[in-house]
Amino acid sequence: LGKGQRTRTVRLSPRAMKALREYLRLRTPKVEGDPMWLTAAGKRFGYWGATSLFRRLQRTCGIPRLHAHLLRHTFAQTALLKGADRGAVQDMLGHATDAMTRRYSGEVRQRLAAQQMPQVAPL
Repeated sequence: LGKGQRTRTVRLSPRAMKALREYLRLRTPKVEGDPMWLTAAGKRFGYWGATSLFRRLQRTCGIPRLHAHLLRHTFAQTALLKGADRGAVQDMLGHATDAMTRRYSGEVRQRLAAQQMPQVAPL
């Protein structure tokens, strides 16, 4: 379930599926409802738990700006650099409008546009 309690279908690469299966196999304890992420006490990992985790990672790694939502921006930019259609990226991220996807694509969109200029210029 994503934002707004909307169901999203997600397809993982074979490598990601292998890692996920291994994590689920090793993870203890088993919890009713089978949430994917658990705290050390075996409770469902919530919003504040994830926020705390990223804050610790940020301090440990010395990265000045690190939060979970940044991963969505990284995904969008990487997908576009690898040639994904912006409409497909919009669907993958669950954006209702193209405007939001454009915000996520950041400087990658500008870089790709500049690369295409010689191909489409009249001279």
